[in-house]
Amino acid sequence: MAKKDGSMKISPFLYTYTQAKYIIRLFDVSGNEILFNSKLLFHWFRPDDKANFPVYFKGAADAGSMVQQGPGDFSPKQGLKYNFDIKKDQRIEIETQGNPESNSFIKVESDVF
Repeated sequence: MAKKDGSMKISPFLYTYTQAKYIIRLFDVSGNEILFNSKLLFHWFRPDDKANFPVYFKGAADAGSMVQQGPGDFSPKQGLKYNFDIKKDQRIEIETQGNPESNSFIKVESDVF
């Protein structure tokens, strides 16, 4: 739970050969999930190592989160960063699902906790 208003930075890298997913949910002080265009704060689903499935952040797809290596062969871009504001008493939940490879990560940084 955020102890004060501030900003947060999400740094993800999702490399996988099979299904994997990162989810970050944002909740208000009452425990209600805050949605963006009916979507989660952050969502990245990849069904395999080649499909073009971009990051969704604040309800919008980030086409730049995937890099085309060849025809029909997409990989996650390295060095991605997403910033957002969080208010006092809001909280986040982070989920990892599926089988991300060991070099995958999702890092959340802030001075509000």
